[in-house]
Order: sequence, then structure tokens, then C-alpha cells
Amino acid sequence: MTLKIDMIWQYEVQQNIFRNLLRCMSLPGDIADLSQYLERSSALLGVLATLLDSSVSLSDEERLLDERERSFLGATISSPERAQFVIRNGSHPPKKIFVPCL
Repeated sequence: MTLKIDMIWQYEVQQNIFRNLLRCMSLPGDIADLSQYLERSSALLGVLATLLDSSVSLSDEERLLDERERSFLGATISSPERAQFVIRNGSHPPKKIFVPCL
């Protein structure tokens, strides 16, 4: 039996996504098409898989990721005020005044 790992968790794919992110940051307004690297995964998961590891914290109060995805990311789950990375549905603003961890 062979274990199949989704493309999104392979370092070559994460390097390509990272390069696309850097290009977009250096060229404001440029849009990167990450679909060739994602297979069935979302762009959100692709970016998080590229940027997160066990040394950072993540807030996902709206449960945009499932348990499997969260465990693969390895980031510590934290409150939005303490997390280094916060993900939310952009159409649902926070209910209270939100001050991110800087």
C-alpha cells in the first residue's frame, strides 16, 4: 500500500506558491493563478501550507479548515488576539473590536 500525499503538502509545490506570493507582493495588482498547484485544495490552504509551520500560531474561529488540514499545517491554534495568522470569511467582519497580534 502506498501513501498518497496531496500536492499541496509537497515542498516543490509550496516553493512555487511562495514564488507566486512574492511576485504578487512586488507587483501590486498582479494576480497569481495557483490552480495548477492546488488539485482539490483551496487557495487558502495552499497559502497557509506555504507560510505556516509548528513555530507559528493560527486562529480559525469560523472553522474554515477541517481537523485534518489543521493537523497537517502544524500551527498552534490560538485566539485571534494572540495568533500570528488569523483566517476569517471576509464577508463576516469580527463582531467586536479586533486588535491583531503584531
